[in-house]
Parts: sequence; C-alpha cells; structure tokens
Amino acid sequence: MNQVTRTLYKKYPKPEAFAYATPSELEQEIRPTGFFRNKTKSIMGASKKIVEEFGGAVPHTMAELLTLPGVARKTANVVLGTAFGIADGVVVDTHVTRLSGRLDLSNNTDAKKIEQDLMP
Repeated sequence: MNQVTRTLYKKYPKPEAFAYATPSELEQEIRPTGFFRNKTKSIMGASKKIVEEFGGAVPHTMAELLTLPGVARKTANVVLGTAFGIADGVVVDTHVTRLSGRLDLSNNTDAKKIEQDLMP
C-alpha cells in the first residue's frame, strides 16, 4: 500500500484529480493492493463527494465521514485520529476484536458494539 500511494499521490495530488480520473487508469495504479475495481469506485466516489459537497476538504466529523463511499467506522476513526487529532472512537480491526475478547473487555463480535464497549 505504501509503495502504491507514494506514486499515486504524485499523479493525483488533490481530490479533484481522483474524482475525475479515468477509472481504468486508476484501477491499474491501485491494482497491486487487491480489490482494485471496488477501491477505484470508492476512491472516486469519496473524492467526488469531498469536492462537490465538502468544498475539497476532508470532513472533520464521524457523521460526515460515514457519508463517503467506502468509508466505515474503522476508516473514519483512523482519519479523525491521524489527520485531525480527534479521538471520536476506537479503531476496531481483527486484532482489537480478538484482544478485547481475550482481555474480557467485550463479549461482542460486532465491531461497532466492541467499539462502544471500549469507549469508556
């Protein structure tokens, strides 16, 4: 992923470039990451929405981020925390799911419920 983004952001430096890219070209750029067709749709859709509805700026709230194609709570929490320093939730991936159960922090298997259990 890091190797792909290194060249990708040079070719597509702003959301507008992603939003109005040629889908087949973008697919080839991100092909090494896997699931490139779905990722292309999500990247282009999210970028288009960022350009057209958010004035070219990535939204700063969970509710707004969740309206972007391809963005769920895990991604939104990563963006909020990493890009904006906003701790609005907990990033729940497979490792957090497994450890929260082993440490008796949550008995749930659903990521959203685990996140709610871990928030306090």
